[in-house]
Amino acid sequence: MTIFDSLTEKERLMFGIIVVLTILTLFLGYSYFTEKDRSPTALNKGTIKKETSALETSTPVTDDKTKNPSKVLMVDVKGAVRSPDVYQITNGKRINDVILMAGGFTEDANPNGINLAKLLEDEMVVYVPEIGESGENPAFSQIQEEGGRVNINKADATELQEIPGIGPTKAGAIIRYREEHGPFQSIEDLTNVPGIGEKTLEQMKEKITI
Repeated sequence: MTIFDSLTEKERLMFGIIVVLTILTLFLGYSYFTEKDRSPTALNKGTIKKETSALETSTPVTDDKTKNPSKVLMVDVKGAVRSPDVYQITNGKRINDVILMAGGFTEDANPNGINLAKLLEDEMVVYVPEIGESGENPAFSQIQEEGGRVNINKADATELQEIPGIGPTKAGAIIRYREEHGPFQSIEDLTNVPGIGEKTLEQMKEKITI
């Protein structure tokens, strides 16, 4: 006769309930700790995916003058610098960079009329006047051509607004057109820019060049 056989019916029932609860507790405990071990891995995968997406969507938009940094520009530096010459410099550099390549300003230099932050362009002339020197600064001869005309292929937003009928919105549209389609091949191509029609073109025709 076993110990179980000696138990009353009520005691057997209680014993069975205890066994079932014990098994259920062990099962739930095993499931809890198994899921707890897995959750950090799932979280890390989700985090990595979000971080990757953030990197993909935060790619900077580059200007047409800087998106090809391997291009080499030829810039003629003249005037009151220590070593006037024609310099080779990579795309995306500014007037200040090429002046430093030329040894910097001389003691007689007057840099007040020069925008040192302006991006360089190929075949550009940078002229540094001396103190007391008068006359137009050739550093901007790429923008302002003969007769005071504005070069629509090289002028920035501020310079484009010197053209009759061109405000900030249209100046921005002109720059976007250049970035997307390249330089204007003719003055008439301006009519392809949103907001500029034949009438607007007639108003500015004598003030622009390419």
